[in-house]
Amino acid sequence: MPPTFYFALGARPRSRDLQVAMLAGQRHFLVPAGSPGAALLRRTPGVHVVLDSWAFPPGNTDRPSLARYAHLVAGWQLQNRVATGQPTAPWFDWALSYDTIGDAVASDRDDARLRALFARICRCLDPPIVPITHYPGPGAAAIIGDLLRDREECFDDEELDQMRQRAAWGFMDEPDGPTDWPAAAIGGLVPARYARPAAAWYERLIAELDAAADLDPCQRRIHTSGRWQTRLGALLAAGDELR
Repeated sequence: MPPTFYFALGARPRSRDLQVAMLAGQRHFLVPAGSPGAALLRRTPGVHVVLDSWAFPPGNTDRPSLARYAHLVAGWQLQNRVATGQPTAPWFDWALSYDTIGDAVASDRDDARLRALFARICRCLDPPIVPITHYPGPGAAAIIGDLLRDREECFDDEELDQMRQRAAWGFMDEPDGPTDWPAAAIGGLVPARYARPAAAWYERLIAELDAAADLDPCQRRIHTSGRWQTRLGALLAAGDELR
C-alpha cells in the first residue's frame, strides 16, 4: 500500500487552484473545517477530504470553537452516510483532532472532549478522529500508549516469536483499532524548522513505530503534518499540512 498524499488546499483557495490540482491527478485534500476551501471541496465530485481544526498558527483567530469543530466534522460524516453508493460524491476520510500546538495537556483534554461530543452527535462509537503528537514531545510513547504493552503481556515468548515470524513473511494479522484512518498524526516540525534535534526526534519516533508494528500493524498508519519525507515500512500515510 503506497503512501497517501493529502494536498493542503488552504482555507481560501481559488477555484482554478483546485482545478489545476485535479488536472495533475490529485484527489486527496486536507482543508480547514468550515472554510471556503471546505465548501469548495463539498461541491466537487470524486475528492477525498481530511479536515483540520485551524490549529496553525498558534492563536489563530479564525479557528472555530471545539463544539463548532465537532459539528462541522459530524456534518461531513453524516454526508458520507447519505452518499453511500454514490461513487463520485465527495468523501470525508477523517479529521485531525482539536490540538493546541505546544500544549500536550490541552491537546489530550480536547481530544477526549471532541470524541465524546462527536459520539453524541453522530451516535458513533468509533469517531474518525486522529490524535496528534507534537515535536518536542514524548514521541512514540504518546502514540503507542499502553496498547502494545498490554498486548505484549497477553502472549508468551513462543507466541511473540510466531507473530514476528508471520510479520517477516508478510502475513499481517488484523490490526487493533480503526483501519480506515491513521493511528496518529505528527506535527510541530514546521515551527521547529526541521532543525537537527527535530530530525533526530522524528527518526527515532519512526524507528520505534516501525518496531512496534511487528505487534500491531495499525501503528504503521500515521499522518505526517508538514513537508517531510520518510519511510515507515511500506504503509506510511503521508500528508502535506503546514502545522
